[in-house]
Amino acid sequence: MITRLLSALVMIIVLAIPVAFGPAWVLLVIAIIVVPWCVYELMRSTISKSASVLSYILMAGTEGFLWYSYQTSFMMLFLFSAGVALSIIVAGLYLFEKEMATGRDVAIALSGLIYPIGLFSFWILLRNAPDGRFWMIFGLICTFIADGGAYFSGKYLGKRKLSPRLSPKKTVEGLIGGIAASVIMGLA
Repeated sequence: MITRLLSALVMIIVLAIPVAFGPAWVLLVIAIIVVPWCVYELMRSTISKSASVLSYILMAGTEGFLWYSYQTSFMMLFLFSAGVALSIIVAGLYLFEKEMATGRDVAIALSGLIYPIGLFSFWILLRNAPDGRFWMIFGLICTFIADGGAYFSGKYLGKRKLSPRLSPKKTVEGLIGGIAASVIMGLA
């Protein structure tokens, strides 16, 4: 519990405060540092080693995707993401013919354009929108409240495991408590 609170405090001080109250470019800088690492970790754990070039294409496209999101240049964002997707497909077909990649590898690499790159780009677009700072703070607060609500309701009320193999300590009651806490906070 203490470790969880300390890590949340560090995240608030290091990331949330500068992103929410600093200039919009701070979020872009943090995204350019964090998102490629997230992509790397996701691809490392899901794509076969022989198809790792697909993850490198995706990682190389991350900065451009984030930059065009920051610029709110939707046409360039579309063209750039289409170019990255096409590069993944062409490389995937080549690797598939050499029996170094499967359709699953290509599909996972393509999905990386949505998660985490697309989702983080949404935060950049939201931050740059009118009243974006408010909506970003609102989203962060609801997320923190959901996490706390899930933790406490799961710890004190949790009986039924949500997904024992994936995350053994998560419970159905924790899930419901997290959603309820976030909804109540959002409405308040």
